Amino acid sequence: MWSFCLGFRDWYHNHLERCLGTLRTQHEPGLKYEILVCDSSQDPDAQVEQLCHKFGAIYVPNPEEEWSRSIALNVAARVALGERLVFTDADMLFPQNWIYRANYEIALRPTVNLWLTLSRDCEQGTRYPEPPILPEDLWRLSWPHPGGKRGKGGGMIIPRDWFFTVGGFDEFYKIWGCEDEDLTDRAEWDGQKVEWLEGTFIAHQWHTRNWPTPEQFQQVARNREYYYRLKEQGGPVHRNGR
Repeated sequence: MWSFCLGFRDWYHNHLERCLGTLRTQHEPGLKYEILVCDSSQDPDAQVEQLCHKFGAIYVPNPEEEWSRSIALNVAARVALGERLVFTDADMLFPQNWIYRANYEIALRPTVNLWLTLSRDCEQGTRYPEPPILPEDLWRLSWPHPGGKRGKGGGMIIPRDWFFTVGGFDEFYKIWGCEDEDLTDRAEWDGQKVEWLEGTFIAHQWHTRNWPTPEQFQQVARNREYYYRLKEQGGPVHRNGR
């Protein structure tokens, strides 16, 4: 089984709905998967729970008061049952054949432990088709992400056993930023082979950039300082007390 883990907090419900729609319409014969949404909204969000029910996803409430993508994904992963964990965001779109292509490439290269997915961007005003979205249609609706292979956390596939052995995402990272690059580096430091999927991609839905607040952005800056300090010293691999 594979487990798709998402974090959500006071965000665009229509983005989450489209994301869940593209995840629920994945198909690979013989491969079971589940979807988990960790809701870190400041107040209980009935609409998120309703969307989870609509798409057969598992609703995971998160009692943490401060938003942390790292903590939300760790909380979802602890509930997950899959031997492979797929970490993504609530505003990503997956082409219909994503899980098929990913499973195919994993079978071809079994020595690879951690997989990343190339991300593309949709523009303002994009009219999204109803899921399932064919890969050629999603490609046509999106453009290359600036900087090429960036945004590693949009579609990470990680073995469950290794993820928990190293303590999951580092929970120092609050708000968002650098937690996915950090985990990728830790995998390489630990001798795990990391590769990008070659035959598929995901797309990021456009939204306004009206946050973080100045105070939150200070934390994002601290995330970067912390990440680059650990990157320079090459570790440690294990975090969160592990």
